[in-house]
Amino acid sequence: MTIFGGANDKPRERKSWPGDLPLTMPIERCTKILAERLKASRLKCELPIRMKVDPSQDPTNGAPLTLRLLPFDEAERSKLADLRTAISDVTKVPIPTPDTYRFHISLGYFVAWLTAAEQVTFARTFNRWAQQLASKSPMITLGAPEFCSFDDMFAFHRIMYLD
Repeated sequence: MTIFGGANDKPRERKSWPGDLPLTMPIERCTKILAERLKASRLKCELPIRMKVDPSQDPTNGAPLTLRLLPFDEAERSKLADLRTAISDVTKVPIPTPDTYRFHISLGYFVAWLTAAEQVTFARTFNRWAQQLASKSPMITLGAPEFCSFDDMFAFHRIMYLD
């Protein structure tokens, strides 16, 4: 599950890049600096992280296939908000919309647009699946968050655990 987007190489904008690093810095150097900052900070996150399926799934044509998650309860919401703020403070990557962030697990990406009929079938099937998952797994528990890098969405490379 994505907790915090971190420095984003595309697009290079202040809203997704450390405020104290030049926008022209290579992403590899930026990633190394952020890893050093995170390692030195020793962020603490009470584990496990407890989530639940968001019942208001809204799969849209052309968007990544994602399963949206919500904090399991108010205590988890507060814990994740504090963790996101701490990561932002340490990395100096701003949180553009802290109260509206949508936790998610990316499952796949469309390679072609769906027809209107396919979109209706897909949305119905996806929502039924999400409801079944919510019913069979009312709580989803996750371990320590990871700081990762990636060149594309095919593979995420763990740099370190945030423990």
